[in-house]
Amino acid sequence: MTAPLPAAGELAAAATAGAGTAGMDDPRFPLLAGFIGSMFLLVGSLGVGWLAPVSELRRMPLFIWMRAEAAGVALSIVLLAVGAMLLVRAWLRLGQIVHVWGAEARSATLKAVVAWGLPMMFCVPLFSRDVYAYIGQGRLMVEGFNPYENGISALSNYFQLGADKMWTEAPVPYGQLFLWIEQLVVWSTNVQPEASVMLFRLVAVAGVILCVIYVPKLAELHGINPHRALWLTAANPLFLTNFIASVHNDALMIGLALAGLYYSATRRAIRGIVLVTLSIAVKPITIVFLPFIGLLWAGREAGWARKFVFWALTGGLAWPC
Repeated sequence: MTAPLPAAGELAAAATAGAGTAGMDDPRFPLLAGFIGSMFLLVGSLGVGWLAPVSELRRMPLFIWMRAEAAGVALSIVLLAVGAMLLVRAWLRLGQIVHVWGAEARSATLKAVVAWGLPMMFCVPLFSRDVYAYIGQGRLMVEGFNPYENGISALSNYFQLGADKMWTEAPVPYGQLFLWIEQLVVWSTNVQPEASVMLFRLVAVAGVILCVIYVPKLAELHGINPHRALWLTAANPLFLTNFIASVHNDALMIGLALAGLYYSATRRAIRGIVLVTLSIAVKPITIVFLPFIGLLWAGREAGWARKFVFWALTGGLAWPC
C-alpha cells in the first residue's frame, strides 16, 4: 500500500523550511573578523586620528606614546591598515556565505552594521577633520556671528579648534538645519572637543539608521532584493568609516533624502518633500532631488503642463529651506 502524497501546502512549507536552514552559512566568523578589524581602527586612531590642538587627550601618556614615539606611530599605521583590510574581507565574506538573500541574511547584515560600527563610535576622527569645522561653525553661531559671512578665523584662538585651514576663511557650505545642530552641540558641550565629536557622531548615526530603514524599502519598490541592497550599502566598510569614523554630516543628508524619495515614490509626496527639504537644509546639494520628486508627484502619465505645475508646487513647498 503506497503512502499518500503530501498536500501542496505541506510541500510549500517544507520548501520554505529547507530554504531557511540553507539560507546562509554560519556568519559568526565574518562578524567577529569585522569586529576585530573595527577594533584595530579604534586603537590605531589613537595615534593617527585627528585631535584638536586643545584636546586634553594629547596629555595622556598612551596618546603621547602612540602619536610621538616612532614605535607607537608605526603600530597605529599598521593597525589602521590591517583593520581596514579585515573589515573589507569580512564584508565580502559575509556576502559570499549567503545562499538565499532572505531574513537570515538581513539579520546577519544588521548584526554586522552594529558590531562593525560600534567601535567606530569611539574612534578619534579618521580620514577627515570636518567635524572640527562643524565645531568651529557652531561656535560662530553661539557667539553671534553669521557663518554665511564669516569664516572660523573670525573667532579668537580659532586654530585651537582643529579645523582644516581651507575652512577657516571660507563661509559655511551647509544649510540652516545643520547650523542649528552645530549651535546646539557646541552650546551643550561648551566647546569641549571630545564631547562635541561624540554628539556629532550621534547625528551621523541617525543618518545611518535612516539609510538602514529606507535603502531596503527603495530597493524593494524597484524589484531589487532588499536584503542584498542592505548588505551592499549599510554594511559596506566605506559607508561605515565615511559616516561614523569620519563623522560626516553626509550621513544625515543622505538618510533624509532617501526617506523623502521613498515617501514620494509611494504617493506620499508632501511628506517626501518635507524630508528632502530637511536634507537640503543639511547640505544643499540634494536640491537636485526636487525635480524628480515633482515628476513622481505628477504621475507617470503626466503631460508637460501637469509636470510644470507640480514642479512649481514642489519648489514652493521646499522654498523655506
